[in-house]
Amino acid sequence: MEGRRKAKKPMFPKLLSANRGPLCTLDETVSVVWDNQCQEQLREQKTEELEIKGLVPAYFEPNLKDEDPKIGVSVALGGCGYDPLTATTLSALSLSDQLTLFQEYIEKLKGLVGEEEAICILNNSFYMVVADSNDFLNNYYVTGFRQNQYDINSYTDRIVAWASNFVQELYRLLGARRIGLMRIPLLGCLPMDRKLLGGIDRVRVMEHNQAAQLANTKFAVEIDLPSKTLSQSKLVFIDVYNPVIDFVVTHKKHGFEEAKKGCCGSGNLEVGILCTKYSAICEDDTKYLFWDNFHPTDKGYRILIDQIIKNHMNNFF
Repeated sequence: MEGRRKAKKPMFPKLLSANRGPLCTLDETVSVVWDNQCQEQLREQKTEELEIKGLVPAYFEPNLKDEDPKIGVSVALGGCGYDPLTATTLSALSLSDQLTLFQEYIEKLKGLVGEEEAICILNNSFYMVVADSNDFLNNYYVTGFRQNQYDINSYTDRIVAWASNFVQELYRLLGARRIGLMRIPLLGCLPMDRKLLGGIDRVRVMEHNQAAQLANTKFAVEIDLPSKTLSQSKLVFIDVYNPVIDFVVTHKKHGFEEAKKGCCGSGNLEVGILCTKYSAICEDDTKYLFWDNFHPTDKGYRILIDQIIKNHMNNFF
């Protein structure tokens, strides 16, 4: 297994995040990073220089310490999407539920640092939103729930509208000003898609990739609108579609030997909680692009995050 670096005291701890990566994941999350001095500008730094905390305690952690809310806690939960039906289908808390938890957290933060400092932290934080893969894979293609109501063009319109409303809620309710929205990744290149629809050769599912491209094109247009109407906001559309193409097509260049299946279990259908201590695990996960049938390995995330830091962070300041 890939060795982990010794944790440092975080310079920019996370407030809301999943626990699979040092900055963000391809899960459904709302991530926030702030600097402890609440400065107006952050220096351009790589992931290591940012010293972002890699694992933060859950908001529901029973042994949460009094100091933890100052450093960062996680209220982000997987299984949801911009489409409200997605969370219901997967028995997950919706994005609206997570916003409610975040509002509870804000009140606790005000109690710890005072209202003025809490507002400063919130206004100068970096928020990352990743919430659309499940909408398409689980809610549209696999279950077909939304496919019975919308064609793909109409559904992408609905997703973009829901996402735009969510961004405005972040701005108005939580004080978010620096918001990054992840582009939809290459859905048809995920091990699950390849196994279910890629045939014996596990080829890429081009229909799903084209749906992601269609939605991304609409997102790019839509994100300009609130950028012009929300005062002092910085909205950045973060490209993960093209980097993932590069990882899959030229995986050996990045040090991966396997890009069609995951490290966990059979590498085909296991995902999330189905990967347990009883599952068969590959000997060296650093050779795999994917951990399970949906999520990248730690190494995959680190490479992706380094590219995000390099290509997009300056756009927030």
